[in-house]
Amino acid sequence: MMNDKKLFLSNTTLKIIALVAMTFDHIGIFLGDLSNPIVLILRIIGRISFPLYLFLLTEGLKHTHNKWHYLLKLGIMAIIIYFGIFIINSPLIKVGSKFSLDRVGNIFLELFLYALTYILFTLPNKKIKFLGIIPILVIITSSIIKFLSISTFGYVKYHFTYDGLYIQYDILGLLLFGGIFLCQYLYNSYCRKTLKSGDLFLSYQNSNNYLFYKDIFISFYIVLLSIIFYVVEKVTFNQFINSFINLGMTSYIILSIPFIILYNGKLGYTNKIIKNAFYLYYPIHIVIIFLIFYLISLK
Repeated sequence: MMNDKKLFLSNTTLKIIALVAMTFDHIGIFLGDLSNPIVLILRIIGRISFPLYLFLLTEGLKHTHNKWHYLLKLGIMAIIIYFGIFIINSPLIKVGSKFSLDRVGNIFLELFLYALTYILFTLPNKKIKFLGIIPILVIITSSIIKFLSISTFGYVKYHFTYDGLYIQYDILGLLLFGGIFLCQYLYNSYCRKTLKSGDLFLSYQNSNNYLFYKDIFISFYIVLLSIIFYVVEKVTFNQFINSFINLGMTSYIILSIPFIILYNGKLGYTNKIIKNAFYLYYPIHIVIIFLIFYLISLK
């Protein structure tokens, strides 16, 4: 039996961990050179953030009272990030600076599409739920267009106005989100069949045992995905492909597993200010990091 002392990471705590890891990653992105050990360490630490954000996205959608309001907030942030990337990558800002966010992608647009997929697939109406395929197709299309826009490949002409419309983690992010969602769905289905009674399932769903074994199931998938990324990168390494999808670096998502396993399912300390701060931190910290490196580059 799992107890509260063993599962001690709340939703808020996981968000803070993901936020810190993400900040390290973005500093590493602006520093650039992966041959630098400090940059490499920052980027590896950064691999913790995305699996945690996807995990928290599914948890948030499962527990929120209004999924569409949750989706609306992600949509508003996606628009804000689009214009932020538009400004940073505009020719006027780029003059005299080597720093940009070319093809980095819009993380909030990606989270918006994943959230929309989750909401549609969990609707009771079977005819409507299959509309969840549409945001998945949008993600796949975005990934293909971004890949074809790489200057070396040259099939799609690059323009800075597109940068905020790209998905950040492409097909790899879809595999990660799809796996987390599927693991939760399969585990819930198994528990319902095993317990048979709906009341028993609801009671079990609120227990630490449920959380622990569900998260173990998710963790096994992340381990499997990490191994596949690592092996494929070693076997089929190509400098051109690696510039678009760094599978070796992505394999470090395995570092997120201890945090997921220790999640206790509780919200933790929060209020409206803290909730909004988690959303606003992303554009604010990007602007601050960019301005620091931008000003340094002008000297």
